[in-house]
Amino acid sequence: MSESATLGFFIPCLNEAGSIGRVVAAVRLRFPGSPVVVVDDGSTDDTRRLALEAGAYCVRLSSNMGIATACMVGLSCCVELGCEAIIRLDGDGQHAISDVDSLIGSWRASGAELVTGSRYLNGESYTSPLRQAGIVVLRFFLRWLYGLRATDPTSGFRLYTRGTAQWLLRKQYPVDYPEAEELADLQLAGRFKIAEAPVSTNARVEGRSSITPLRSGYFMLKVCGSLLLRRVLLLWS
Repeated sequence: MSESATLGFFIPCLNEAGSIGRVVAAVRLRFPGSPVVVVDDGSTDDTRRLALEAGAYCVRLSSNMGIATACMVGLSCCVELGCEAIIRLDGDGQHAISDVDSLIGSWRASGAELVTGSRYLNGESYTSPLRQAGIVVLRFFLRWLYGLRATDPTSGFRLYTRGTAQWLLRKQYPVDYPEAEELADLQLAGRFKIAEAPVSTNARVEGRSSITPLRSGYFMLKVCGSLLLRRVLLLWS
């Protein structure tokens, strides 16, 4: 990959053949010249072919490695491409491409190293009571343990600066569902400014989410335990 650009995109996805082509095409239409990297996390459908046809770079993982590995690959590719600002998008079409402007605006106005898109700043919320409750708990843990106010800590709609991406790639990246732990790590580092930007969420029109109610509950318990353990180990070190 030799293309160089100020703004780049990466999309971790698994079996998103029903939407990935439209997502890539929408990004390329609104941001012509910005590279789009699709990380195909071991899909069994036509995700890779459709991403390539839409004009994306596509990195196909040999098996389903999980969202954390897919994000590391996407960040690494965008750093290699020379991107100074890196946008993470989901491949299911739920992130409105027009809201990328909101992330960029917040980044430029605040000078933040990480900007998270928050649907709560627009008055939206999850329809799943279990997931909504889990987000409330994560907000509490991040505020109580790390002094970080984050209204939408599980959001995967994010802007990273090049320096932030490089720092995350040098350390042990959080596993499984990395969003909340990523925020905690950057906050603990003490030198990264974190901001939020209002975004909207589109309804998924095809396919289905891999996050079932059972997995959602497991995720919340695991991440909350990890956040607590990180803080305890820091106090003892």
